[in-house]
Amino acid sequence: MNFKKAAVRSVVIIAIAAVSILIGFLYQNISEKADMKKYPLEYTDFVTKYSSEYGVPEYIIYSVIKVESDFDSSLLSEDGEIGLMQVKPEHLKVYSGSLRDNYDTGMLYDPETNIKYGTYHLSKMYLRLGTWRSVFAAMYAGEETVTAWLSDEAVSDIEENVKPKLREIPDKGCRKFTEKLEDISETYKNLYYTK
Repeated sequence: MNFKKAAVRSVVIIAIAAVSILIGFLYQNISEKADMKKYPLEYTDFVTKYSSEYGVPEYIIYSVIKVESDFDSSLLSEDGEIGLMQVKPEHLKVYSGSLRDNYDTGMLYDPETNIKYGTYHLSKMYLRLGTWRSVFAAMYAGEETVTAWLSDEAVSDIEENVKPKLREIPDKGCRKFTEKLEDISETYKNLYYTK
């Protein structure tokens, strides 16, 4: 009699475990699909091309597009930044010579041109600042401000022969913006690039 009860209990426990695993799998699958809808991959050909050309990870490009314009190529900010990656016309002017393009601010509404110049600018900032955290902070506060923070031991880790790392962001708005970009880039990385 005890053997039958033990066998029934074992079967019930195994069934509950199997149903729990199935529910967990379904929940994860549904959750992932909802995240993919919230964090889309649009303009993939351009993102892949310029990611490869300028050495910026695709998930960084997607996170910048998501935060800056939410994939609206017609967006014009109050500060005059244009398009998907909110490129400043002065960056187009400065970089158009190196990239051998004609200079016309209207070009920044074109998704490919905007991603090209936005990615090129990110790559240049990364070379100067050394980390994506510093780049994201510079997108908000400007490179001069972030460069000053990077030379301040109170907010940065400074080691000899190594680019300083921004440990703390003194400006609350900049900190919030940077953390948002870091979170979204981590989401893109986990959703699409770590399988």
